Amino acid sequence: MKRLIVIALIMSSLTGYTQKKDRMEVNRIISLCYVANIPKAPVGISFILHLGKSGFGIYMDVKSGMADKKKGKDYTGIITREEAEEIFGDPFQGEKDQGPLIVNLGITYAINKAKNLLIYAGGGYSAVKVYRQYYDPSHILSEDGYYYFKDVSKSKSNANFTGGLIYIRNVLTLQVGLDAIPFGVVVGIGFTL
Repeated sequence: MKRLIVIALIMSSLTGYTQKKDRMEVNRIISLCYVANIPKAPVGISFILHLGKSGFGIYMDVKSGMADKKKGKDYTGIITREEAEEIFGDPFQGEKDQGPLIVNLGITYAINKAKNLLIYAGGGYSAVKVYRQYYDPSHILSEDGYYYFKDVSKSKSNANFTGGLIYIRNVLTLQVGLDAIPFGVVVGIGFTL
């Protein structure tokens, strides 16, 4: 995230402005937004580089979900579901979701004359890791008895598609859209640099 902010600051210093006072009449506008995929990935950042007169721009976002707390030691690749349940007889404590990671890159296009209402569309990558939590009553596998391992049948990586609207007014940027995988409503609020 620090790298993204540094890149945005460098790019904003390269922005050239015309003599008009309206912010949308500039050659380039850079926006940074807090963005979320509701309900799956509530924490994220989007970056919008609006190229002004051409009407086109670049869109990028990164969103992440909140991880469930896992207890004990990680036995991914060492113990299987069958071993934990059938051989050891350890009780299953539930699934723990790592939370999705969503990364998208796309284009924007101004759809009104003032060039402050943009549509965006793009594609990217989404991944989720799911862990199975167990309890070992004999405390052999960990000091507190808890252990977990990755459930490879439910941990997946997918292609994602995203799209929506961006509204830029003076220093305020508002965003609304959709992500395909994981499906969710995308909302964002930010500022122009």
